[in-house]
Amino acid sequence: MLKELIDEEYSIVAEDTKKRTNFHASEAGNCRRKLFYRFNKVPTEPFSPQVKRMFEAGHNFEDRLFVIFTKLGILIDREI
Repeated sequence: MLKELIDEEYSIVAEDTKKRTNFHASEAGNCRRKLFYRFNKVPTEPFSPQVKRMFEAGHNFEDRLFVIFTKLGILIDREI
């Protein structure tokens, strides 16, 4: 029951229409057409709730490392 409620919450599609301005290192070597589509917000199939939870966990981990690296004085920039 709880999992279904959580999945339902993650199934709500957030409308993001602004163009991307950053490049992720994991996209290096991708097809140029795929990169063009992503940067220009061409509609794609939505991610499953499970994948959305994994992304959220990764973003939370990145935020935590940002705080730690800032405190240690070793942060160069949020994205390089």
